[in-house]
Amino acid sequence: MGLTPAERDVALFALKGFSLAEIAAFRATSEGTVKAQTNAIYRKAGVSGRTQLLSLFVDDLIDVTPPRPSAERRA
Repeated sequence: MGLTPAERDVALFALKGFSLAEIAAFRATSEGTVKAQTNAIYRKAGVSGRTQLLSLFVDDLIDVTPPRPSAERRA
């Protein structure tokens, strides 16, 4: 995805459910900076918000592709 180290931190906090204000406090930065970073994260990930980012993250963790039937099972 090509996230900066700061964006990775913000993404992790966002995925854990922290608010922009909480993330800003953790990172000792402004909410505006965190909002800009989350927008960059969403753009780079090709998603429109936190829920879709979480879904993308879960999909990457779990192979959701159904297994193909093997030749043995078809016989």
